[in-house]
Amino acid sequence: MLSKALSLRGKILLKVFGILGLSIVFMQCASSGQRAVPTPSITQHKPFEATFSKPYSKVWSALVHFLKIDALMELDVEDPQKGLLSTKEIREKRGETLIRYRFAATVIPENENTTVRLFKYLSVFQNNHWVHQATNFQDEQHILKSLENKLQ
Repeated sequence: MLSKALSLRGKILLKVFGILGLSIVFMQCASSGQRAVPTPSITQHKPFEATFSKPYSKVWSALVHFLKIDALMELDVEDPQKGLLSTKEIREKRGETLIRYRFAATVIPENENTTVRLFKYLSVFQNNHWVHQATNFQDEQHILKSLENKLQ
């Protein structure tokens, strides 16, 4: 039914880009030795991370303190056993644009060091629906720099 509605040009473009897209996915997976498994879009956000030469408990408490007290963010998830942290969604209106974002962090103990991976999930309201946007890491850099200053 759908193929009848498409023009000849549309059919050709669909086939070319469909085959091209699949071949790129399979080539990437073959070169890394993995199977082609579709991943949810939420995992495509790139983390910003920093490693601190401090024990896990100090880094965890400093990060929680910074987000709650200094940045005035409410935490939605706070699980020190798993090293997971997430803020509640923040909504702002900038001019005529509505935006929403939240931060999530994983705190990973490694021997004598502790790594903090920080994610920012950002959406902009466009054309009557929310659209995920790429982040430029400025907020993540600020949080990790403030955390570094707090740990010194």
